Amino acid sequence: MICEKCGAYNPEGVAYCSRCNYPINGFEQQDKTGHQQSYGQAQQAQPYGQAQQSQQPQQPQQTQQPQQQYGQTQQPNYNTQPQPQNYNTQPQPQNYNTQPQKPPSAKIATTALVCGIISLFLAGFILGIIAIVQGFKAKKLGYTGGKANVAIILGIIGIVLWVYILVHSILPFVTNPAGGADHTGSYQTLNVSESGLTIQIPANWVAGHSSQDAVLEMNDPAQNKGFFVIEELKEDFADGFALEDYVTAIRQNMSVNSDTPEAPEIIDVQIGDGISARQFVMSITLNYTKLSYQVTCVDANGYFFQFIGWSVRSEYAKAETVFNDILGNISFTTNMVPVSLQRYSI
Repeated sequence: MICEKCGAYNPEGVAYCSRCNYPINGFEQQDKTGHQQSYGQAQQAQPYGQAQQSQQPQQPQQTQQPQQQYGQTQQPNYNTQPQPQNYNTQPQPQNYNTQPQKPPSAKIATTALVCGIISLFLAGFILGIIAIVQGFKAKKLGYTGGKANVAIILGIIGIVLWVYILVHSILPFVTNPAGGADHTGSYQTLNVSESGLTIQIPANWVAGHSSQDAVLEMNDPAQNKGFFVIEELKEDFADGFALEDYVTAIRQNMSVNSDTPEAPEIIDVQIGDGISARQFVMSITLNYTKLSYQVTCVDANGYFFQFIGWSVRSEYAKAETVFNDILGNISFTTNMVPVSLQRYSI
């Protein structure tokens, strides 16, 4: 079929031109009044220009109907939209699930962590236990952070640290306040071959090298007290030079550095298994350090012996007990044996 407007060819049975959309001649449609009319007849009854003008005001009326229908269908949708929005944005279920548990467990974990840190420096045994208990309590309440685990570890370290300090520092003084750690019952026995001297020194003492004349020198690991032995052959002294002369000469030589103008008193003592000796105590300042010396002199096996115990001035009361124990275990033998070092407990 040939379009009357543009002259385009269209197949049979189509109602509108495929190029210009103009009605094909002979196609009838119903107008707004309900009358059937042929497009070909309508074209003959009025000019084409008039037909276009009559069609133009009809287009806005056709587009207004779907707008009114769209507005009417949106009203029920508008009324239902706030319901899912209010339901989705409500914070109450979320706060209800998390608020009752999280703040208490987090607070407990923080408390446990603080106790664990302080336990490393102060009252570790008590605060360490509190840190461990509170840490496990926080985890039981659902706390998943790292504070609880760190608190438990610090609590264990604090307990172990303070138990170690208690055993190695405080307990020895509780069991034996005078001697402290030196009076644990363990000694080392030293034998000097030439003079036949046998002496027992606390087992934890170590060899020292401050005196060149000493045949034996042992010091406490803390370096606040020690003991050394000097021996000299009697034949090197003048004839008739006795023990009293020897101890007086030693006291005179040491008085040069003495803190007191008066010479200390020399007293008679017994050491070992009833061995007679002469002894005095003198305070001396060396290298800006105030020291106290206990000097005990003995005449045995053709030797003059000096048994000298020293300590810092403030520790002498405790050190004196240790020195007296060492002197009490001294012995001399006539059967000379090589120098040896052995440990045993008494």
